[in-house]
Amino acid sequence: MTKEGIYLNKVTTRDSWAWVVKPRPKANFVAVGCEDGSIAMLQLVFATVHGLYGDRYVYRDLMTDVIIQHLITEQKVRIKCRDYVKKVALYRDRVAVQLPTRVVLYALDSSADDMDMQYRSAGKINQKLDCNLLVVASNHILLCQVSDASVLQLHQLSRQQRSLCSRQCLLLIACQTAV
Repeated sequence: MTKEGIYLNKVTTRDSWAWVVKPRPKANFVAVGCEDGSIAMLQLVFATVHGLYGDRYVYRDLMTDVIIQHLITEQKVRIKCRDYVKKVALYRDRVAVQLPTRVVLYALDSSADDMDMQYRSAGKINQKLDCNLLVVASNHILLCQVSDASVLQLHQLSRQQRSLCSRQCLLLIACQTAV
């Protein structure tokens, strides 16, 4: 959990109750002391969650926030998601953020100029969606899981699922979806 009480992820499963948990300062290790007298030192591994499109770079920060950076002007904007950020995707003026129970789409404010960094919530898909790859396009979100791909239309929020013979087919669907 974060200091705000947001559940992030399960760290470990033990045979008895954990009585104490202490982080190792400035390292990704946690010590766990259990009721049965066992002590374990666990290493926490955090995946890098980020995306790039043109002059914009998006990445997860503090596990629950998304930072969008304009690489030319070095402006940054923080989106507080208040939930565990699993994946992000960026395309033109859109940012898709996958959270444990939903996918939220943010769009650059159309009244702003090209260098402005004002993003607003443009839509939400209230479903738990598991995927290995999240891709956002102009009117679709593509979710890929091993050899299956789901295409979600942003305006109608309908879902089409396709089984694929290999990962090479994913590029074909992504290109067809973006057109």
